[in-house]
Formats: sequence, structure tokens, C-alpha cells
Amino acid sequence: MKLKLLLAFILFTQLTFSQTTSQALEEAQKRNITSQQQVLQELAKNGISEDKARQMARVRGIDFDTFLSTYFTSGSVSTGPVVVSNDVAPVATSLNQSAPMVFVEDSSEEEVEALRNTLEKESKNFFGYDIFLNNPFTEKEYLVGNIDEGYIIAPGDVLRLAVFGDNSMDLELTVDLNGNIRLPNMGVFLAAGNSFKTLKERLQTYLGKFLSGLLSSPQKTFLDVSLTQIRPVKVTVLGEVSATGSHLVNGLATPLNALYAAGGVKTSGTLRSVQIFRNNKLLEEIDLYQYITTGKIKNDVRLSNNDVVFVGPRISSISLSGQVKNSGVYEMKEQENLQDLIKFSGGLPTTASLNNFKVTRVKPFKDRAQSFIYDRFVTSVNYNNVKEGKNEFKIEDGDGIEVSKILDKVKNIVTINGHVNAPGVYDINTFSDLKTLIELAAKQIRPNTYLNKVDIFKEDINGDKSFVTYNLKSVLDEEIKVVLEENDSIKIYSETEVIGENRVSISGYVSEPTTVFWREDLSLFDLIFQTTSFEETVFQSKVLKSRVDLKRWDESKGQYRLFSYRLENLNEISKVMLAPKDQVVLYSESVTEVLDKTVRVVGFVKNPSEIPLQVNMYVEDAIIASGGFEEYADQEIVTVSREAIDVAIGKMRDYKEIILDIDYLKGLKETPEHGFILEDNDIVVVRKPNSAGVVKSINVSGEVFFPQTIIIDYDLVSLEWIINKAGGLKPTANLDNSFIIRNGRNISYNFKKGLKNKEAILEIGDEIFIGDSFGYVQTQGAIEFPSQFIMEPNKRAKYYIKNSGGKITDEAGSIYITYKSGKSKKIGFLKNPKVLPESIIIVNRKQPKVKDGKLADDLIKVFGFISSTLTTILLVQRL
Repeated sequence: MKLKLLLAFILFTQLTFSQTTSQALEEAQKRNITSQQQVLQELAKNGISEDKARQMARVRGIDFDTFLSTYFTSGSVSTGPVVVSNDVAPVATSLNQSAPMVFVEDSSEEEVEALRNTLEKESKNFFGYDIFLNNPFTEKEYLVGNIDEGYIIAPGDVLRLAVFGDNSMDLELTVDLNGNIRLPNMGVFLAAGNSFKTLKERLQTYLGKFLSGLLSSPQKTFLDVSLTQIRPVKVTVLGEVSATGSHLVNGLATPLNALYAAGGVKTSGTLRSVQIFRNNKLLEEIDLYQYITTGKIKNDVRLSNNDVVFVGPRISSISLSGQVKNSGVYEMKEQENLQDLIKFSGGLPTTASLNNFKVTRVKPFKDRAQSFIYDRFVTSVNYNNVKEGKNEFKIEDGDGIEVSKILDKVKNIVTINGHVNAPGVYDINTFSDLKTLIELAAKQIRPNTYLNKVDIFKEDINGDKSFVTYNLKSVLDEEIKVVLEENDSIKIYSETEVIGENRVSISGYVSEPTTVFWREDLSLFDLIFQTTSFEETVFQSKVLKSRVDLKRWDESKGQYRLFSYRLENLNEISKVMLAPKDQVVLYSESVTEVLDKTVRVVGFVKNPSEIPLQVNMYVEDAIIASGGFEEYADQEIVTVSREAIDVAIGKMRDYKEIILDIDYLKGLKETPEHGFILEDNDIVVVRKPNSAGVVKSINVSGEVFFPQTIIIDYDLVSLEWIINKAGGLKPTANLDNSFIIRNGRNISYNFKKGLKNKEAILEIGDEIFIGDSFGYVQTQGAIEFPSQFIMEPNKRAKYYIKNSGGKITDEAGSIYITYKSGKSKKIGFLKNPKVLPESIIIVNRKQPKVKDGKLADDLIKVFGFISSTLTTILLVQRL
């Protein structure tokens, strides 16, 4: 727990309520208390917790942080001068700002919040306990109101005397242990034992001896007496509270203040019988339900020093739920009844059903039998009979009472919906027949109402549903009178709901399919003219003028009938009148020919794409339309691919190379010299020379004078040309130990022959490594002493094998030498190859031979398996 040095001060202030700050500091010095550990030990000796000490400081009006920062900043008691007079208290608050008397643990914010949530959860379902959630004495000072005139002055009270008029004086005096106050230059006055009212009268008489005009008539000097600090009293709170024990409270505190100081009553404690004991005798018993429900406490008392407030266990727990104003678990006394319970809950809402209170009850212990399986049962109570005294229903501990809700069903109504101006719910007594309901309540039918049908949906008292249909026109013309019944629901329909909307549509070769409202004089030509760009040349050039279809709904067949007209015959289509639900379809010339002809330009142009084919479009026009040539593109010749389908031979396209005319492409000519006109689906391919724009290089390293990356002029170059570019071979160069790296792999090459023949064998990206004449030789494998040697000139492979102890006769197999270039040669009886730097001589090990006996066993097993397999196959075939 976090410790505070203020405990030292609080420890000393508990010695006597009349001590001042200077006395507390002097006491600390006398006891030689300077460290935090000493403070804790001293507190423990006196049985005082940090929180109780905090309460004492609050009662004295001490500001913890101010006191600590002034006297305990270095961890020891300040020895500086302290000036304290008896006229003004060193640290004090006004009467209306007395500090709270609450037991507060020094916990983190998270712990406090968790505790609060727990209390809220526990008290949520229990009536009355939530008054302790918002404790008015926690973390803020509370108002105690005006001082009662009958308040008895006692040691520890602080009085303020204000004299004004012909004389002026302002004093703040503490009543000492003897009950006196010391008046400067005026002696000692006995204040204790006087009521607040009597004190003011006696002080005026006493001070009148020293101050002129205070007792004269007319009065010229005036006196005002007030209490600035009230003495604390110690009370003990026991029982079912959050923090039992002793608590310091204000001298004007009541039992409710003490309960707040103790953290409130737990849900296991009673709110109906809070007992106050004084001098071991029951002084008063308080029912907090009276305070919670009315805001008043009938037998409230003011606590005195050493009073005991006791909270016993709950008397009972009665659960109230359903249609009530405040559901929860209530505590009821033995003589209280169901009406008292409803009264405590705030009464019943208008939606509560009085006929059926469901009561779930637990059998009392005396009524339980071992043979019974269940000890709970349900009964019903008519609250009307209880109120009228016809039924005496006694509630018992553990009862669960649920108040039902009245039915949602409303009587004396009729409902009208649909195609009327004012649909809604109406009184059937006022609008008893259908015609009156429609014309007066629903404000008439709306336009386009379907007059051949009106439905009335009915529901009887048992919930059975049915409906009746009438002719609406007959009802409105008073040919029939329809008398309505309670809860009837009328539905008026529109023509759209029954028949559908009168519309016509057009689709096909239009910007988008369109549906419009039908009218009587709407012709086929009107619809086409309104929904298309009929007079535009583009539309005229692409629309199929030889046919326009009209689909008309045939009621008798239940399907559409097709009529075709010629769009170019305007006179005819102007006389064709449309009917509701007609569908018109236009077509384009694309039904028989391709309208949107295109060509594609691919390859090395800036925007390879498919472009619309134009009349007399040349290849150069298509290239311009694709953004022109890319860098390094061939601007002399392009290839055109044209469809040439021959199913017999499987041919699909022809290819033709076209010579371009750059002057035409630049706009310097009206027609190209070799003009080639494009057709639908032609593909123009613009090519680029191989390797154009690519930097070609060969890397040379090793024993040359200038190892470097050499940029080459041709696709293939000779070794001599490359070596010369690298400054030639160094004297240490060894061409036998040189090689070429191509595509990440070593290639063995006869460099001496290559330099002599001047062959152009090198390719782009090749790497040439020229080896040197010095290095090591390594032997490994089935050899006596695998070793590594400095290469000696003119020594061959067997020389190094011999110097490695020779091969192991029983294990040695084939022998090879591998060179740095990756090339290898075999070493044998008449083969003793030349050794180059960084060569490796490998003596392979022989594979162990299989013994004859084991071989014979293996052969027997194999032949046995084959024989059994063949036998099985033969038997299967015979079966």
C-alpha cells in the first residue's frame, strides 16, 4: 500500500483534539520520529490504520498535502519557526465545508472502479441499497446546513466572534478541555455546556462589560457568533456494513451519516431496522425504507461520542417483477402485506393487470416432507380482492411476485389501409359502416383506385381470422351497405396493385432500354422518336430500317403476339397506336454485317491497341493512331496479318511485309508511295532489330593487365580481340588453366587454339577467367595420406599420388584429376596427365563385393517369388 508521511501528523493529532500544528510537530520531535518506518511502528502501537488516521485529519480540517509539503519534505520533521496564535486556528475550514468522515482505502483507480462495479452489481436487484453507491461523503466535503439552536457547546468546538459597529474585533477561538475560551484582554469565558442559543446571549452580556455600545439602547456595537468547526465524535458501526469498526463523524452527524462513513449497508444487511445504542441501551430504531420512499426519517437522532450503530441481517427477501414501477428484491416486515410492497415499489403502472399476480413460493421448513420432490409452488392472487379486503394474502420470505401486463389488444376500433387519403385506426362507434369509414374517416379514395374489389379482414374473440370481399363501387354507390364489426381491417387496392401499371417499353438498338407511361394517343413512331436519336446520321446509318418489332400481350393466349413493321415507312408506324404492356424492339445493321470494324496494332509502338477501322485507312494511319514508334522500332518495314480462312487446308491468316512511307506518316504527302489499305481484323506488327538498345558486354578477369567489363561491337567476337582489349596476357598467365563462364556454368576451351585461329566464339554476357601458373594441388580419396602440395613445374599426377603415400591397394578404384575449369581426366597405367594449379586428384574407393553365399541365397529368394507368382496367375486363369 502506498505510504504517506502525513500519517505522522495524524498520529499526533489523535492525542488530543485541542492540539495545534505546532504541538503536533513538538510531539514528533520529542518522540524522535523522523522516518517513515518509525511512523508505521507508532501507528501500529496505537492500533490506528492509515485510513482512520486520515479521517481524524479531515475532522480537524487539515489539508494533507499542504501540511506534508511544509513540514515533511525531506523525510524528517521541520524544526523551523512555527507561529501559532490562539486567535486563529492554524488550518481550518468553514462549518459548511467540513471534511468527510469516510473510511477510504488507499487503492488504485482500477481497484476502486472494480469495487464500485461489484457494489453496483450486488445492489442492482436489491431495493434501496443503491443510495450508498453515490456516497456524498466520499472525495468531497458535504454541507451540514444551519446549526441547531439547541446544539450543546463542548471541548473541541471552534467559535468565531465578529464584533462590528463602534468597536471592531474578529476572533476564532477553540473550546479547551476545561470548556473555556480565552478572550484577549478580557479573561476566560466558560462556553461548554451552553446551547448555541444561550451561548450567544451570555457572550453578549459578558462582552458588554468590555465593549461600549454592545448593551446600550440604541445598540451601537454588534456581536455575531458562529461555529467554524464542530468537534468530532467517535461512533462504532457494526453488523452488515462494508467497513465495520470505529469511525469519526461530525458532531452533528446522524445514523445515516455513520452508515455512509462505514461504506454503506451490504445487501445481506437490513434496511428496516438500524439500531442505535447509547451507554449499552437501545436508543432508537430507524427504518431506512421511510427515508428512501419519503425522504424523511421519523425517529432520527444526533449521534454522540461512543454511540453504536448496529445493522442486523436482512429480515426477508421478496422479489417483485413484471409490470411494476421499480422491480427488485424488497425487505418486508412480518406485519406488512402485499399492498405495502406495492407502495414501496412506487405503485403500479397503468399497464399492470390486477387480476393475476403470479406468486412463486418456497414451502416453509415446517411444511416440507421428505417424500416431496419439489419445494416450490406457484399460486395466483387477485390484487383487486386484496385491496377490497376480500382476500387476505400474507407475503412470506422467499416469495417471487410477478405482475402481469394487460393485453395489447384495443377494443372498439376499425382499421383502414391502402389507396385512401387518410389510412389509420378509427372508432367503430363513430364510423360503423364501410361507406362512412371511407368517405368521412379515410377522406375518400385516391385516383386510380381499383373499384371492383375491397377486402375486410376479421378476427373473432377467439383469434380466428377470416375475410370478406365486396365490390367497392357497389359500396360507394350505396347498392350494398356493409356494417363493420370490432377489429375489422379494410384494404383498398390501387389499379397498379391489381392490374399493374400502364407502361410500354423499347429495347434493342437504343442507348439503353426504356420504359415509359402509356397514353391513349401514343404511336409507335412517337415512342421511337422520344427514346432514340432518330434524326442523327450515325443512328440512321446503323439502325436496321427494314424491321421493327412490336410485341403485344394477348390476354386470351396468355402470351405476347409479334407484329413487324418497316422503320423506313414512317407513315405506317405513325398510325400504329400502342397499347399498355407493348414492347418495341429496334435492330441494328449488325444482324447481317459487322458495324464496328477494327484493326490492331501490336509490337513496338507507344500504345499497342485495337482501333476503329476508317475508310481507306493505310498502315501508316494505324501506326499514328497507336502513338507512333517506340525507340529502336523498325520504321522501314512492318508486317500485316490478314484473315484468309481456308478450312480445307487449315489456313487461318496471310502475312505481308509493307514498306512504310515516313513522309506520308509525317504528313508531307497526301498518299503513301506503297499504300496498303487495311481491312477489318487486320493486325499490324511493328518489329525491332534484335538486341537493339541492349548494351553488350563480356567480363575479363584473372591474369590480364586490365581486368574489366568490355563493351563489344558485334554479337560474336574473337578471344584475341577481347584479350587485347584487356591489355594482353600477363607473364604469369596459364591458358591451360583458363576457362569461360557462360550462363553460370564453366566451359572448358582450348585458349591456345582459339588465340591462334582467331575464332569468333564469345557471346554477350560471357565471363573469361585467365588462370595463373601457381597454386596448390590436392590429393584425396583412397590414398594413404591425403595431402595438399605447392604445385611444382613439369610434375604430373602420379608424382603427387606417390608423395601422398600411394593409393590403398585393397580399396583404390578409378583415379581422376579435376581442373579448376571443371574439366577432368582419368589417370591410369599409361595415363599420367599434366597437373595445373588448384587441381584435385581423386582416388575413388571400390564398392564392397557381395559374398557368394549371400548372392546364392538372394537368387533363390527371387526365383521362389517368381515361381509362386506364376502359379497364382495360372490358377486364376483356369478358374
